[in-house]
Formats: sequence, C-alpha cells, structure tokens
Amino acid sequence: MQLRNEEDIVEFIAGLLPKPKKIIEVGVGKLPKIALKLAEKFPEAEIIVTDIDSQIIQQIGQQYPQVKAIKDDITKPNIELYQNADLIYSIRPPPELAPYLLKLAKKVGVPLMIRPLSSETHEIQSILERAKIIHFKRATLILLRQAQDYTRE
Repeated sequence: MQLRNEEDIVEFIAGLLPKPKKIIEVGVGKLPKIALKLAEKFPEAEIIVTDIDSQIIQQIGQQYPQVKAIKDDITKPNIELYQNADLIYSIRPPPELAPYLLKLAKKVGVPLMIRPLSSETHEIQSILERAKIIHFKRATLILLRQAQDYTRE
C-alpha cells in the first residue's frame, strides 16, 4: 500500500522541529520514504530508521547511506538509541505496537508521532492517552507532544 501524503508529513515535522538533531522512525519496513525526505530536508540531522527485520535493515543500510539503519525491537528497545531524539515516529504501525511506542516515548521524554491507517486512527489514539489527532493537509497524524511531561518509570 503506497503512502500518498509523504510531503505533507515531512512538512508537518519540519514545522514542529525547525532544526532537529535526531529523528527516529520505528518499524520502517522496506521503503524509508519519509526518512529519506527528512534526510534531504535536514542534511545536518541524524535520521535513523529501525526495524526488527535484519534483512530489511541491511538492505536499507546498503541502498540509502543518507539514513542510519539499525535493527531494534520496539517491544524490547535499546533505550540509548532513542535518547536525545527530537522525535520518534512510526508510519502505519499495527495498533498492538502503540503501547510500546508510548512506553518508549515516555521513558526517553520525546514527542511521538504516528501516521496510522485511517481505519485505526481512533483505536491508536485511545491507546496513546493524551495524544491529539491532527489533520494536516492530506495527512492524518496522531501526536503526543508532551511525552516528556509523563513521570519516568
């Protein structure tokens, strides 16, 4: 399934973070389109993509040197990887991963953005507690801006 609103998502992130240093995509899958556009827009920023599949990470690492591809399991994340990030985001994650994304964002105190499948928007938002649904141009996004306000576990 092709994502049709990549430019809108990148524009939203750019408005949210005018000068990011580190942005991380969780569960990148085979095509890191958003990450590549972010790397182009923010050449000074470290753009990291993660996935549980080592083969995918290896392919992305070889094909797209402008992003850093790292194997990571969101259910048991390498917390150090996510520290000092300006944003953690995920494109169309399965709803069962939303609690893990929330826990990670809370633990490292980083905003979390999710671009859900349209049929899963409200289900994911309900999991993410204080998250807001944002309609930006053609993109529907879920943003938890204040993850850093939660008590750290």
